[in-house]
Amino acid sequence: MTSLLIVEDEKDAADALLALVRRFEAARGVTFDVDVVPAAFELLDTSHSYDICLLDIQLPGINGMEAAELLRSQRRATSIIFVTDLAQYAVRGYEVDALGFLVKPATFAGLSMNLDRAMREVARGTNRTVVVPTEDGFRSLPLSDVTHIEVRNHDLVYHTTSGEKACCRKTLSQAEAELAGAPVVRVSRWCLVNMALVTAVNGDEVSVAGGARLHIARGRKKELEIALARYLGGRR
Repeated sequence: MTSLLIVEDEKDAADALLALVRRFEAARGVTFDVDVVPAAFELLDTSHSYDICLLDIQLPGINGMEAAELLRSQRRATSIIFVTDLAQYAVRGYEVDALGFLVKPATFAGLSMNLDRAMREVARGTNRTVVVPTEDGFRSLPLSDVTHIEVRNHDLVYHTTSGEKACCRKTLSQAEAELAGAPVVRVSRWCLVNMALVTAVNGDEVSVAGGARLHIARGRKKELEIALARYLGGRR
């Protein structure tokens, strides 16, 4: 289920946004896991990630723009839709890779346009974040940077386009369940591949961004080809 966070400190405005979200659910036949909070701290909790955030800019404490900057510094890829009556923030919004803006008071047409775009990002997996537990806490990786996840010496290793790696004690099945709905496919008992970063399939090998070539287990190639065809078809 797609998770959505509304960050709005004015109760009437928060209730109005929630009502528009519920109307969108009914119109599109979708269901969101919705949380509503009055401050941005929930958004910055690294132990939990949201797919979409409707983020008021004028907030007490850390304002919405500052929260978005901190979120991006953590390399987290939540789709941010700012809610504001201050047009001058639009340019700064692009600096934090905001998906869009809703001008107060928000309308159903404006919300629908932004949520439709956000849902397309969710479907492609471009806005997902992988939270990797570490000894000191958590590390967040945008799924768009993760080429593949493999089992190595009883650990899970998350490989990224930059060559960085993150490790944790977890099973591949657990990672697969956590990424349900994301564009990942299992190519062997030991490896999950991010379909968004596949560059080639040759024989019993799949190549990913960064140059890694990964073995495709017997019986998995057809599944990979079907998954890739569906994924690529959905992007058009």
